Amino acid sequence: MSQRDNLLKKIRSHPKSVSFHDLDSLLRMYGYELDRVSGSHHIYARQGHPSINVSRHGAQVHSAAVKEVLEMIDESDND
Repeated sequence: MSQRDNLLKKIRSHPKSVSFHDLDSLLRMYGYELDRVSGSHHIYARQGHPSINVSRHGAQVHSAAVKEVLEMIDESDND
């Protein structure tokens, strides 16, 4: 199992307690780059895909951001 698969499995198994570092790493593994930061909101972009807004709360991220990232991954894996 690859590092990306292990990280994805970890995030899927505990979506309400995901660290910002883990979600940032996963997004970068899927080709997203940090585009800009506005307060606690980190905006990730990837050419040809909608941007993703990750709201950081300390070391954790908001569960809605985790859900959005997982949906993006599921859609890209089906393409």
